[in-house]
Amino acid sequence: MRRLELGTVVPARSRVVRREAAKAVVERDGLLLLLVTPASGDHKLPGGGVRPGESHEQTLARELREETGHGLAALGPAVLHVVERRADAFDHDAVFEMVSTYYRATVSLDAGATGLDDYERDLGLTAVWIAPAEALRANEALLAAGGAAPWTARETEVLRLVLDGEI
Repeated sequence: MRRLELGTVVPARSRVVRREAAKAVVERDGLLLLLVTPASGDHKLPGGGVRPGESHEQTLARELREETGHGLAALGPAVLHVVERRADAFDHDAVFEMVSTYYRATVSLDAGATGLDDYERDLGLTAVWIAPAEALRANEALLAAGGAAPWTARETEVLRLVLDGEI
């Protein structure tokens, strides 16, 4: 499994606030299942935070249904492990560390209703099937313009790896 580290180096005595996530790489007919934020146009892979006592498979089943309306049909292998660090937005004395594991997955073809939480609904997250190159171009343009969402740099790197056939 490939590993990618993004962001700042954690000083030895820093307090680290960690979050673990599971993300799905779902491809069908040359398209990726992604979430787009209509206001900004950024694209990210579906998935989210692992709850206490929850396996990555359980997380992905829950998150795919909530975010895309699709059920998890099959969980494939873990293909990428990303460790991302940045200043914690809520605790200025800490470093926020997001550890995301990306899995190949397939979903049910029939999509039901989503169950977005308030934050996701406020963002207007919408599930789309899109060519990876198109999503990459949109994310790169946002990053070049500045002011992109915190996850955009990470998801852009993942999209590059998908396009290059590395994951």
